[in-house]
Amino acid sequence: MTVTDGLGVLKSLRDSLKSLFLYNVSPHFGPLVEQRFATIYELKKLQVLDISFCQSDGIAISYGIENLLLKLVGSLPELSSLDISGTTLAEESVNRDLLQVYLRQRPQTVDSVIPSLQILESPLEFLGLLNSTMAVRTPLPARVVTGTSNEKQLLENFNRYKRRKPFILETFHSVYQLLRDKVIKKPVEFLHHIIDCMKLYIDAIEIQVSGSASLFHLSSDDCYKTQLSKTHKRDIIEQCLESMQKHKYHDGMQRNGCLVMFNFEIPDNFEFVYDELVLQTLHTIENMSTNVSRIAIHLLNAMMGHADRKYKLRAQRLNVIQVLVDAIFKRVGNQRHDELIEHAWSSLWNLTEQHQELIRNMLGCLGNVAEVQKLRKFMLTHDCLRVFSELLRPGIDEDGESLLIHADLEISYNACGILAHLLSDGEAVWNVPEPSRAQIKERMVTAILTWNPRGERNINYRSFLPDFETSPAGKMFCNGTRVTVLGRLGSVQPMHGLP
Repeated sequence: MTVTDGLGVLKSLRDSLKSLFLYNVSPHFGPLVEQRFATIYELKKLQVLDISFCQSDGIAISYGIENLLLKLVGSLPELSSLDISGTTLAEESVNRDLLQVYLRQRPQTVDSVIPSLQILESPLEFLGLLNSTMAVRTPLPARVVTGTSNEKQLLENFNRYKRRKPFILETFHSVYQLLRDKVIKKPVEFLHHIIDCMKLYIDAIEIQVSGSASLFHLSSDDCYKTQLSKTHKRDIIEQCLESMQKHKYHDGMQRNGCLVMFNFEIPDNFEFVYDELVLQTLHTIENMSTNVSRIAIHLLNAMMGHADRKYKLRAQRLNVIQVLVDAIFKRVGNQRHDELIEHAWSSLWNLTEQHQELIRNMLGCLGNVAEVQKLRKFMLTHDCLRVFSELLRPGIDEDGESLLIHADLEISYNACGILAHLLSDGEAVWNVPEPSRAQIKERMVTAILTWNPRGERNINYRSFLPDFETSPAGKMFCNGTRVTVLGRLGSVQPMHGLP
């Protein structure tokens, strides 16, 4: 039985075949591979030869044939394009005597750091040396070279190897290094190639992580981002968000994606994907490691803090408040009082600042906290009292008159309820010098008397029992205040449950 590598059929084309591509064709060490190249030696009209190879571990292979490159070049007189990427052919030693034989046969030769290519009579149009140590050395006898030693070689990698995933990954690693070192001169060209490859290999997490790392430098370093147009920025944001959504549970992808977003103007550059980005960030906060969740909550905090009213009002629909509260409870339950809790509270603060609808919701939650006596001491601080007293009259016009709008009335009512709870524990526990209990009382009375008894509001209190549970002796002011509140709130329409 005769074993063949299948190339024997090409012998009939020896006088006409011009191109032969054997990328990643298994070497089949031994007689079989020798037979393959013996056939190639006979293809005298061959101009383009690709015998490149790429293993998953990135290690270059050897075909195991002595002087193979020398024999190939010496046998193919019309060769103008040669790809030996991922092989050791360029590094392999050559028999000096045989080399001299070939050199004597040539009327002219070229300068080459690769000995076997010295016998070329003119430079090649193309030489593939990706994953070869010789790509960094000179002189190389080719007008165009692939490799990882400089910007020109890397761009050529993209042009020629876009459909060769292992080669693209190797290229991505080298592009990242050059971007980080700030030596890339054509960042926009690299941007287009990186995004194209990330789209092409959207399921390959290693491509996504490496590509997003390069996008980070392209969008953060001044020497690059000044060359980016609005469209370029949009492309970066869209691609990173798509990669984050595709690889939702990969720490590296979520980390890189969040970090890239910090390089843009918040929220202006995100208007076209604001809701999607918020939802993805919330997912990251809920599901990823502590370190990555911390970065995500920084991003969310920035989005909430810089956003204007139209964005903040979407927070409730996007479930932002619930996710943040859950994150806080989770860490408190695990006794992990870390930076994430601090930034979760900061995000909640940013969400509610100067926005009545959201402030109202937050005050309602804090009112529930204030009903628990053992928790009230944590609210008895200067900062808390200052905020609650300011919210007693959230809207004041230039004449000092209360702006009796629907939301302001509800905010004032909720703030007043919280302060009433804090006052009800008596003077003995009031350990805050400023503002004093007397000042808080005065502000509460002033606020309550400015409420419009006929003003429209939507306050649904299922039970006033928590307010009256604090009515033993010594709490006359609080109870008097509550009676006044009930009288004013019940004047618009009869209050269900009261005689």
